[in-house]
Amino acid sequence: MKNILFSLVSVLALLFAGNVSGQQFEFIPDSTDGIGTPNAENKFEGPITNLWDQENKIEWIKHEDLPDGWSVQICQYTLTCWMDWILSDTIVLPPDGADKLQVKFFTNETEGVGSVTIDLTPVSNPDLHESWTFTLALGENDVQNNKPSSRNRIGLSFDMKSNFGMNYNASLTSPKDTHAKLVMYDVKGRNAGTIWSGHLNAGENAISFKPEAHYTGVYFIRLEAFDIGSVTQRVILLH
Repeated sequence: MKNILFSLVSVLALLFAGNVSGQQFEFIPDSTDGIGTPNAENKFEGPITNLWDQENKIEWIKHEDLPDGWSVQICQYTLTCWMDWILSDTIVLPPDGADKLQVKFFTNETEGVGSVTIDLTPVSNPDLHESWTFTLALGENDVQNNKPSSRNRIGLSFDMKSNFGMNYNASLTSPKDTHAKLVMYDVKGRNAGTIWSGHLNAGENAISFKPEAHYTGVYFIRLEAFDIGSVTQRVILLH
């Protein structure tokens, strides 16, 4: 899997009354490890993967009657986060070509410990997502323990070996029985075609295929099944 960094983009969070109040946190993905590290400015740093088909698509979603919520912009992708004592909502990801993402979300002044889950979903395919879960402890005016607890990666994965120009052998693991496909994307995120489609049993599956219809080059190959996406990068050399 290849992590592609996003550019620094602010998300405006607006309370239904028009005023921003309460605790503010920032989640800034990078390409370090799967857990990430907080810094003195209450910024969470962790990985976000951008390997979905890119669209330069901008949408606006407005929410009404949210007790502690936001009206927010969606650009290209939908990023959803929620705290177990607040709400669920969507926030913005940057346009194509950006290399970092800054997400701001706001809570009320209530003390307590809660979890934050962040789901990344491409606008072009809302059935795909990846998740990260963090634990926060809130004081009256500050963050007492803002260390992310873990990265929660959904259990769909695959590994692929090949003899260049010959058959590709892939091992695909799925948490349940499902129909799946392997889709190729070029380095610009454009769909280059489906190279395999079929049924997966729960557990590990072995498949073999030859991507004869594609050109030599660098491709991202994504395993797509039900609501999960798993991506790896491969250099495809075809004769």
